[in-house]
Amino acid sequence: LMLNPESLTATAAYTSSSYSDSTSSKAIKAGTTIYISKTAGSLTLTSSRDDTLHCNRHILIEGGTITASAGDDGIHSVSGLQINGGVITITKSYEGLESGDITINGGIISITSSDDGLNAAGGNNNANTSGNFGPGGDYFNPKDDTLSDSANYQIIINGGTLTVDA
Repeated sequence: LMLNPESLTATAAYTSSSYSDSTSSKAIKAGTTIYISKTAGSLTLTSSRDDTLHCNRHILIEGGTITASAGDDGIHSVSGLQINGGVITITKSYEGLESGDITINGGIISITSSDDGLNAAGGNNNANTSGNFGPGGDYFNPKDDTLSDSANYQIIINGGTLTVDA
């Protein structure tokens, strides 16, 4: 999923009568890759019950202005999250950024969370779908489907400005 909007607002529809444990109530969800380009405009994402931006593999954010309010994770990817630029403001979340690997190379990031601001834990506590993110963010391969049960989760911060209120 490539996002390069001038302006996008996504609000997850949730009513208690329509919700079950198998119902997804994420504002934006993709299976393999979410890519937000350098030229992206503003994204306003809201989910009162779940993640606002969710991907089952990799998320790469190059730019844009993202404002998110989440009932669960502000931005969640199972495998890898790489932020190279942009302005990200997570006004409400359980965990601000969650992924197996988190690499921040640039951008201005402000997170308000009730638990962890950044959580390198993957999609669950047992396995990590490992991405190829190196220091400096030189390599991004959303097609790497290698499964690993190792606990090699990591957070790498090479640049940018990060403010966390957890």
